[in-house]
This record gives sequence, C-alpha cells and structure tokens, in this order.
Amino acid sequence: NVVNNELVIDVVNGSRAPVLRAYYGTYNDLDKIYYGFLINKVSGMGFKASAYRNFGGYEQSIISATQYNAMASGQPQRVSTVRTFRASQGDFTSVKWGEYGYGFDFKLYVDNVVVINLTKDFGAGNEPSAAMVDAMINDMPGGYFEGSTTVFQ
Repeated sequence: NVVNNELVIDVVNGSRAPVLRAYYGTYNDLDKIYYGFLINKVSGMGFKASAYRNFGGYEQSIISATQYNAMASGQPQRVSTVRTFRASQGDFTSVKWGEYGYGFDFKLYVDNVVVINLTKDFGAGNEPSAAMVDAMINDMPGGYFEGSTTVFQ
C-alpha cells in the first residue's frame, strides 16, 4: 500500500509478509551495490529487510528484526548496506521488505529508497561505504532526491 508517496507495510497476525522490488540495470561481477531507505516504525516486532540477487538467495541484511525491534516508533531512520554483486547469482538485484511466513504483526513506512551501483558511479576501488552514502543523501535538501542528482564530485 502507498500513502503520501510512502510504502506502507501493515501486517497483522497470521499474514505472509514479503514485499519484493527488483532493480534492473547493468551489473558486473564484483560491483558494489548500495541499498538504503528511510524507515519509520509505527508498531510491532520482527520486521526485516534484505538485499538479494534476483528474487531470493544470497541474502544480505539491510535491517534485522533485532534492529527493528530496538527502534523507537515515530523516529524515521535511514538504514543501508553495501553488497557485492556476483554475476553467478543472476543478472539483477532486489530488495525484500518483510519475510515469508506467518504470525507477523508490524506496521511501518518505507520512503526514499536508493539503490546505487557504486562501482559504476565511483569507479572500482573508490566505492564509498554505506555510511558515507548515507551522509551524502542526508546532505541533500530534505534528506532525499528524486531521479538523478550529483551527490559527490
């Protein structure tokens, strides 16, 4: 569900809870990919989000259930990771918000999703860390941008 341009993930007990989004582009073996988004916890426990190759497998955590559980409600926070793309794992990448299974109960808002091929944009060996990209994004007016922009020169 999308409200005010934010993805609303509202899962009640007994529901299956994954939301998948693919990011197609040109990825080469060993490219470093940044995944980040703003999360605003409303309630609940157990939410997690991960970066994947294609749709599943080779998961890398963006936010764990333990981190989500410790978050204060109503205080938006950027979460992120950098994952190495492996060509043997497929030809696109994806983000999964939530988890397959039953018994979940949480509500949150996801906004300002950013997926960047750092190797392509910064050059091999010059890729910034997830924290550095977060800082660049946070320096943007309002802490976000739409479309393409220059965040580093």
